[in-house]
Amino acid sequence: MMEGVEQRGPRLWRLTGHAACAAALGDGEAVRKLPERALAAMAPGPFREHNAHTMTFMDPPHHGRVRRALAAHFTPRALAALQPLIVETATGLALGLARRRRADFIAAFAATLPIRVIAAILGVAPSGEARLRRCAAAVVAALEPDADAAARAAGDAAIAELAAFIGRTRRRPDGLLALLEASDALSADEALHQAIFVLNAGHETTAFVLARGAATLMAEPDARAALGDDPARWTQAADELLRLHPPLQWLVRHTVAPLAMPGGELPAGATLICDLAAANRDARLFAAPERFDPFRANARQHLSFAAGRHTCLGAALARAEIATGLRILFRHLPALRPAAPLLLRRGGIFHGVRRMPVLTGGPDAA
Repeated sequence: MMEGVEQRGPRLWRLTGHAACAAALGDGEAVRKLPERALAAMAPGPFREHNAHTMTFMDPPHHGRVRRALAAHFTPRALAALQPLIVETATGLALGLARRRRADFIAAFAATLPIRVIAAILGVAPSGEARLRRCAAAVVAALEPDADAAARAAGDAAIAELAAFIGRTRRRPDGLLALLEASDALSADEALHQAIFVLNAGHETTAFVLARGAATLMAEPDARAALGDDPARWTQAADELLRLHPPLQWLVRHTVAPLAMPGGELPAGATLICDLAAANRDARLFAAPERFDPFRANARQHLSFAAGRHTCLGAALARAEIATGLRILFRHLPALRPAAPLLLRRGGIFHGVRRMPVLTGGPDAA
């Protein structure tokens, strides 16, 4: 019997075990995305056109070509150069939050930090954060399996608005967009759509983990105290938060050849639902998987960034934003606490936080 593998139909399997999901996501020969299937279900328009040009909807060889063009801008050296910006931005937002008695943590910190960082990477002005959040939410909603015509139309409008925003606010010749456009590897359309994708993916998912992470740490003062102000400890805690709160709940893959699984084999022609949330809480790998343990030794084995050729290109950046952002947040706001329950957005694929009212703990916040 295959561990963590559930057959749900003649050619449909749900993978809930960590080993099973890792095997499917990490296989480079027997498994493909077959993006044409998903694209065929989308009506013609800006949303479909956008997805057709992004690497998340590509198989080899196009995926490798586009990913290589982007990868040079997400190297450890590039990330190290961004760390001062992350620190400066997080500090400014935390100090601004500290001057307020009550705030929505999403707008005041969780969404704004990654938006400003990714805008700097792209070389566009970090303006209109609320509009960018709204557009990103519309794109995410349009990607859900149950998206209706209104959601898809909103996705079309959001893509058109983001393209106009990027064209209107670009300001640096050394930004990622300008460098992609100058690359021989990508067409002009591909360069623009990678920029839109990076702008969306670079903040929507990170904002969710920053919010859930802050909520978790507000409820765990002892764990927060144990982390102190040690960047390495906060990086480990960031992976534990990613394990517990994956923004992306599941991924679809298709077998084009028999796929070896723990304890068996899946046939060619199978559709696989890789349940990342379940895999991240697999008790065969993670002891007491429902518990938040900021010092969990194997937390980085989570699959929240996927695995294999489609591993999230911005994983290191997201990890740095979560670790640095939360460390600086609680350095300046040790008494931060919830003002009301956070309002979650639970889609079929994506989870998010709509609002998260907080009290800063200032002298007038009793």
